[in-house]
Parts: sequence; structure tokens; C-alpha cells
Amino acid sequence: MTPESELFVYAAGAPPAITVGTRPNAWSRGVSHAFFLFFTSPILSPYLDQKTIYLFWIVPILDPLFLKYLLRSAAGISGQRWWATGALLLWFAAVAPESCLRWSLMLWSLAYLWYAFEQDLFYLGFWMVVNVAVAVLQALTYWGLGPAAAMQLGPNNIAATVWGPYATRTFTNFYSIVPGFDLPRFSGLSREGGFFASLLATVVLLKVSERQRIGLPLWLGIVLSLSKSTAFLALGWIVTAIGAKDRRTPALLFLPFLLCFCLAYFLCLDGALMEGRISPTFTQRLYPYAALFHDLDLQNLLAGSRLSPHVLAQFKSFQLCVNVESYVNCLEMPSFAALIYAAGIVGLCLYLWQLAALGVTLWGVLLIFILTSNVSPLSNTSFVVLSYFLAMRVSGAGGPPPRGAV
Repeated sequence: MTPESELFVYAAGAPPAITVGTRPNAWSRGVSHAFFLFFTSPILSPYLDQKTIYLFWIVPILDPLFLKYLLRSAAGISGQRWWATGALLLWFAAVAPESCLRWSLMLWSLAYLWYAFEQDLFYLGFWMVVNVAVAVLQALTYWGLGPAAAMQLGPNNIAATVWGPYATRTFTNFYSIVPGFDLPRFSGLSREGGFFASLLATVVLLKVSERQRIGLPLWLGIVLSLSKSTAFLALGWIVTAIGAKDRRTPALLFLPFLLCFCLAYFLCLDGALMEGRISPTFTQRLYPYAALFHDLDLQNLLAGSRLSPHVLAQFKSFQLCVNVESYVNCLEMPSFAALIYAAGIVGLCLYLWQLAALGVTLWGVLLIFILTSNVSPLSNTSFVVLSYFLAMRVSGAGGPPPRGAV
């Protein structure tokens, strides 16, 4: 096993180059297909107690070869990775218990992704084509029969048909985001167009990192799901290309970049972006960075919001967001600001140590930052999980991909 192939070892104890001693059988392939079906199609998972229970968390338990993979690889976990993982989970447990559970599930999902990748069970590409085919059907229905008919094929109706009152939260936003152009976006089997666009962008970047051809279905999906998040594809492409060549810059150097980023948006607190004069979407994405500097005291900034005597709704920056966006959307902080708000600067440093212990470089962390600009980096939705996998691949984890892996 090469040093590079040992980078991913802490997620449920699974180094990528460990083999299970048995070729994947039909059952393992069927389980993997089920995993990637639910991984690329979050609307097929139920919603219980105000949380989506992703079925791709449960499916890996059904594969005995995966469990054998974990057991055989446990002995290969280095001390540094044990310490980094344990320290982060203990801090989350102390200041943000829900984040502790989320990160544990993140590691579990990443472990299966790596197992599937190494064992030639990586059916992500196939199920992305299925999702694009659904988006094409949605588009043809929209232009052929009208928006009302297309709504019947939208995420709201599909989720309700599958799960009834337990359907996960979705948004059938089949409308154009470009003023003056009748170019509605579609969502496939994702929650909404923006999430589908983010997943497609991450898959494209994964292909770029593996130097694989990007087929027509992915480009067609990018066009059909065109969203503001699609704009990050170009920036992510640049970071992916640089990161594949520079694998020595430590991830911890990301911290000063993030602090400068936060400060820049703090200075724009009362500007056009924050007041929604350009787009309410920008206000929702940017207000948390202003909140970190404007509304949190030093103790809360260092140790997380659980120590704060003030609720988020009292923050000036939050009120600016609510003035132009929905209350629920403003509650769901995006990007690394959500991590800092929940676990503080201490939690952020432990999180970066965790990534650095995995061998994730500065460029890998920047990719995670770019691709999670719309959601929390601790979210367990599929494109966030895949962003971590991409960051590890760009940083040099593992060897060449199996044939047709992506």
C-alpha cells in the first residue's frame, strides 16, 4: 500500500487500498446500485421529526463485504487520525451534539463511497444519467404540455407519491433564473434545481480530477438545471486543476483565507448585497459572515453559539435576511459560517486538523468551501458528501480510478 493510498482511513476505519479478499458478488453490486440510487435521489428518502432520513445511510449495512472491509482495515488507522477524529467528535458532542451525529454519518457515507470506488462498485455515473433522463422528461413535459403538467413530475409530487405525509422537504422551482430568457431549470430526482445543479457540478469536477471525459448527459444536465450555484463550476474547475498538481500545501492554511473572507462581508453588512437589492439569494448566503463579526461576542465566536444568551432571530444580520428571504431559509446558515456558528473557531480548527490528518490539502478544503457555499459543510446531502470525496481525490488519496468508476 502506498502512502497516498492510506490517506482515507478514519471514516469508520477504511483505508482505500485494503481489499476484502473476495470479488464483489451480485449482492454487493445490487446493494451498491441501491446506495447510489438513494444517494443521487434524495426525494426518495423519508422525512421524520423534521429531519430527512437518508436511505443511503442504511443500505451499506446490507453488504457483508463492506462490513468485512471495515473490520480488516481498522488496524491500519494511524494514531494522528484517531486523535484528530476523536478530538473533533468530542468537541462537537460538547458544544453542538447534532453536529457530532452529522459528522459521524458523513464519515460512514464516505467510507462506503471509498469502498465502492476501490472495489469497482462506483455506479454514480449510471444513476446521474438516470437523473438527467428524469430532468429531460420534466423539460419535455414543461415545453410540450405546460408548467402545470411538468409539476406532476416535479420533486414535490414525486416525494409525496412515495412517502405521503413523510415526504422530505422539496421545492419544484421550474422557472428561469435569467431575466428575459424563458429557460426554466429542472431538478431530476433532487430536492430542487439548485441542489441538482450542485450535484452535477461536483460530479463534473470529480471527472476532471480523474482526467475522464465529461459525457453529453452531464453537460445536458448542467444546462437543464442552470442555477446560481452553477457559476461555481468554473471556479471549482480551476481549483481542481491546481490542486491535482499542488498536493503539499497544508489545509490549515485555509484559516487565514476564511477569516479574510468573513471580514470582507462584515464590511459589506449594510451594502446592496446584504439588503437584498441585488438578490435575496445573496443576502441569505452572505449574512452569516456578517453575523460572526457583528453579532457574536468573543466567547461565542471561539466556542460556538450554544453558549450565546441570544437567539439567532435577535441578530441584526438575521433581521436583514428575514426582510428579503423566508424565515426558514435564513435559519439554515450556509457554508463554513454554519460550522463556526455551531462550533466556534475552536471547532473550525479541529475540523481543519481532521481534514489535514486525512491528507486533504488547501486546494481540497477550498473545493469543499466552494461547493458547500449554499449549505452547511456538515450537511449530509449527497453533493456535500461527494465534495469531501472529491477533495480527497484532488489531494491525492488512492491510486488511479477503476475503469468506469465515475
